[in-house]
Amino acid sequence: MPTILRPQLSSDVRGARSVYGGSAATIQFFHRLHVDSAGMSPAHVYAIDYEGQRSLVRTIAPGSEHMASTFVGQLWEVVISRQGETVRLIYSARDESQVFIDAALFPIKYLVPLAASQVQNLRSEPGSPSTIINFENHLRVKVKIYWVDMVGKPQFYASIPPGGSSRQNTYVGHPWEVIAEDEKLPFVVFYGAAYDGTAKIESSLLGGQRSD
Repeated sequence: MPTILRPQLSSDVRGARSVYGGSAATIQFFHRLHVDSAGMSPAHVYAIDYEGQRSLVRTIAPGSEHMASTFVGQLWEVVISRQGETVRLIYSARDESQVFIDAALFPIKYLVPLAASQVQNLRSEPGSPSTIINFENHLRVKVKIYWVDMVGKPQFYASIPPGGSSRQNTYVGHPWEVIAEDEKLPFVVFYGAAYDGTAKIESSLLGGQRSD
């Protein structure tokens, strides 16, 4: 049964080099991230030799995979970027190894919530770079999310059940309002950021409704 390898940050592996004497093996790379407005790049896969020198073996497109011959103890480095953020990861091959390149390689970045009662004259501005907001509903009630358009009018986009999520394409600086089930006014606002951000909708944010 294949072994799913766990990565180490390249910066944490000093003097990274492969080890002599390992038996023949295979390693398979799965690029599970997809091209979208998050700016996902191909994954660059490097083999690291006994002296620590790196050589590019393959560039794997998002949604693709690649299998390579290797040996137990050989080190591999995967370099991938998203929205200007680059991660470099080291993997040590075993008999039959698998490497999954997915969202877990990038730490979750939470967006700053703003009480709707404290935000005035919301509207989106044209010309901003594209981005993504992943809305997570941690409440016990359903919520509705609205994008605020160029003239300040909320546009309904999704209804999210308790424990659910909704991934939305948007633009940097564009405001999104969240309204709880059976309420008419929003209680929290999130803005699109210059990175793939997560809007965590939780009970501590309730009570921020506007009074208008």
